[in-house]
Amino acid sequence: MIWLAYFIFAFLVLRFLVSLSNLLFRQWLKQGIPSGNPLISVLVPARDEEKNIGRLLNELTGQNYKNIEIIVCDDNSGDSTAGITESFQKKDRRIRLIRGGPLPAGWLGKNHACHQLALVAGGEYLLFLDADVTVKPPLLGNALAHLQKRELALLSIFPMQLMHHGW
Repeated sequence: MIWLAYFIFAFLVLRFLVSLSNLLFRQWLKQGIPSGNPLISVLVPARDEEKNIGRLLNELTGQNYKNIEIIVCDDNSGDSTAGITESFQKKDRRIRLIRGGPLPAGWLGKNHACHQLALVAGGEYLLFLDADVTVKPPLLGNALAHLQKRELALLSIFPMQLMHHGW
């Protein structure tokens, strides 16, 4: 039983060191100006996100970088996620709502929603976002400039995520 205590202790020490490293050495996305004007497809899988989707769509349409399409996949929500998205769609032609199809055997819900989004995306770059993140300007332009400057094929960023409870 003592080996289990050592294992748990080692795991907690490792997690602490990773957290400390992230705190001390984290990289912030620097200001940048993208070259050209490529289309960015912002893809949002959404299930029961009526509390978040309106705020996210406001933030996305307020970005400094304007050549974007915003596609929301309503993944069989039981709330007004789709209705809120449709009301934004009427105000901004860059926003589009798609309805998620039935979940095939062997698939997980969010993976399937992201797959459906990628199939309809027309952008040169794909940005997958959860509905509960915050994307203040000039996030999209800075991310695109960083990606282009470093000639990256993939860029993972961690925007601020809203946590309304301790979990």
